[in-house]
Amino acid sequence: VLLAQEVTRSEAMAGIARASTTIGAAVIALPLGMLAARAGRRRALTLAWAVAAAGSAVLVLSAAAGSTALLVLGMVALGAGTAAGRSCSSARSPR
Repeated sequence: VLLAQEVTRSEAMAGIARASTTIGAAVIALPLGMLAARAGRRRALTLAWAVAAAGSAVLVLSAAAGSTALLVLGMVALGAGTAAGRSCSSARSPR
């Protein structure tokens, strides 16, 4: 939240940057589910968390460069981690 306001210098743009995480989670949820069905949950979740980790690195770069575009891109990628976390929380353990 603070990074978004500092980089964008606009409360409205900071809101868009914060909403990008939800947008990223929504965009990746369906392909993530399809990949999980085809290749297994472990691979799908690993990919989603790798994308989220890359998004975190992009967020660091956005802070250093003061780039709103990088900030939004990083937040969208971070949404992949949100989708992975929600996928894990809704999974049933085998009995």
